[in-house]
Order: sequence, then C-alpha cells, then structure tokens
Amino acid sequence: MEGVDPFRLENPGKEVVAGFILGDMNFVSWVQADYLAGKGADKEIPQLKTLRPKVTLEMILQGVCAVTGSTSGQIRAKGGKGNQAREMAIYLARDLAGLSGRELGEYFGGMSGAAITMRYKQFSNKLVKDKNLQRLLSKTKTNLNR
Repeated sequence: MEGVDPFRLENPGKEVVAGFILGDMNFVSWVQADYLAGKGADKEIPQLKTLRPKVTLEMILQGVCAVTGSTSGQIRAKGGKGNQAREMAIYLARDLAGLSGRELGEYFGGMSGAAITMRYKQFSNKLVKDKNLQRLLSKTKTNLNR
C-alpha cells in the first residue's frame, strides 16, 4: 500500500465488542438477537453473559404466569414450598436477568442470595428428571425470546 503510513493505521482491535465480535452496532445487535439469545451459559466463553440480551424480572414473571397459570403475587410471595412456578421464575431470573443473588432475593420476597442459589440448584436437579418440567421451561424461554 503505497503512501500509507503503517504507524498511523488504527488498531482494529479497539473496535472489538466483548472480546470477540468485530463489526458495527447493527452487526453486534444481530449477533445478540439471532445467535446469543438462544445460547445458554458457557463457562468457556464468559463474554456471552455480557452480550446476551437482558430479560427483565417482569418479563420473566409474565412468561412464567402465562405458562403455569399462576399470578405474579403467588410467584413473588415468600415461602410457598413446592411452588413450581416460583421455582421456575427464580431459575430463569438467575440465568437471564443478570442480577445478583441478593437482588433476586429481595425481589422474591426477601430471600437471601444463598437461598436463591439453593432454589436454583434444586430446580436444576428436578429438570434432569422431569420431562414435563423441561417442556414448561422450554415453552417459557421461547416466549421470552420473542
């Protein structure tokens, strides 16, 4: 390239978003909406967490209510052991909302962050065994990605 001073060229790396996407904001938005929205957490690619479109707690509640027939009051009420809709909402909120356990605990009736983690793990274990629960969760996630 005649006439180009290589010391004056811009570093294309400074335009990289989240460490691995190079493109304008339209491209980044496309990657977020069409590729990352359906991707689960991947410990090998931590950047996915920051790029994945955020889902609000209200969106999660609406989605869970629509699929389970519960009300948001029933889901957010403290206690309610065995409340599958509440457990699903907590599970989804922890995965999708990007909030701390403490913040989620406050939203779900004053639980501790540790209690949120415990409920998340319990629901994860149920998911492994319960095909009907897997279908409900999948249907809820599909509705949230619209």
